[in-house]
Amino acid sequence: MNLSNYGNYLDLKDILADEVKFPCTFQSRFPRLGFLDPTSCHGNAEAQDLPAGSRLELPFWLAKDLCNNKRQLVTVDKPKIFHKVYKEIMKADSSAMELPTFSLHYYGFGLRCAHFPTIPDNEDMRSVLLDCFVGRFRRVSDCAMNSVNCDVGALTAEMDSCEKTMFLRGQASLDEFNSWQAGQTAGGRVETSDEMKKLIKRRREHESTTQFL
Repeated sequence: MNLSNYGNYLDLKDILADEVKFPCTFQSRFPRLGFLDPTSCHGNAEAQDLPAGSRLELPFWLAKDLCNNKRQLVTVDKPKIFHKVYKEIMKADSSAMELPTFSLHYYGFGLRCAHFPTIPDNEDMRSVLLDCFVGRFRRVSDCAMNSVNCDVGALTAEMDSCEKTMFLRGQASLDEFNSWQAGQTAGGRVETSDEMKKLIKRRREHESTTQFL
């Protein structure tokens, strides 16, 4: 997942992360949308309007167009998993958190909170997520480097989608390194590149010319 630029159209993880839902409150009446909230309808749901003040959970891809710096047809509230009490737990020991119990796309979820102007204190969300990421990075790295013949499912059970991707890439890098050490790669050993060979040759020619001057 691209943490610096969420919403990559071609990234499957970003597409899935755009489906995370935010609690929203409608600020005005929406004609003929009463079916979205059956509790607000009486009898014929299709003929009812969605009244102002209705509270629904909307996916990010829809909520971002209804609540932004240009217009606020709905107000978006901070998701429960980012309330102060959970921030305190994370600050105490982020490595002990089971992120999938909060969201399978925890980091992507948090980054999307910063999009909404109606969420209080959302400007510090990136720094909070960064602290969480740094606090958990060593554990993810250690698991990837020391997980030969281990149950991968058990190791990644507490990781969100971003951390799982890092874990799998770390495992792949370790396998490639071990294969290279054993001489099982295509080249078998590290070789000097053609550009470096040319640079070394020019340096030697220059040194030889300098000696005769």
